[in-house]
Amino acid sequence: MDKATEERLLQLYEEVTTPDTDYGTSVESFNDDDDVRDPTFYAESSNSDSDNDHFREELIKEYLEIPSDVNDGRKLNVKTGPSDVNDGRKLVKTGPLHGGKRPKLECENREGRQDQGTMHFPASIPNPKHPGKSHHMRCRHCLNLGRRKETRFFCKTCVNRPPSCVEPCFENYHKN
Repeated sequence: MDKATEERLLQLYEEVTTPDTDYGTSVESFNDDDDVRDPTFYAESSNSDSDNDHFREELIKEYLEIPSDVNDGRKLNVKTGPSDVNDGRKLVKTGPLHGGKRPKLECENREGRQDQGTMHFPASIPNPKHPGKSHHMRCRHCLNLGRRKETRFFCKTCVNRPPSCVEPCFENYHKN
């Protein structure tokens, strides 16, 4: 944008933002005797004039790259959100901020797995902050199946000490 255009836009911006007699906010609308506004002040101003001023101001701000209002003066449509609760859940699961599913670990290639001949024993996960109380972690087998379940047990004999539920997951983890 050249210098002359920018100066003209700044001049227009000042004209729009400074009050003048056309919109009833001038010095002439005050009573000099007791500094009270003239009753015609309220009759002179109208909503259409203020809407036009707002439009002009926003247009000039856009050209001058001045930050504008948050919603640009337009009314927000309340019904733009999901129409159904399930649609909202789908948006959360598949939206732009969703990280997607984690890759599944292959059963045969898990590190720390010992051969089938050794005995595996479940033990309670110790809590380092509070000795004597158990600590909860996510079950490794349930996590691979896409479930989110916490357990307080892990395999004592495996090298990587995978946390797993006692009943179905501990056995299934060591079968594969």
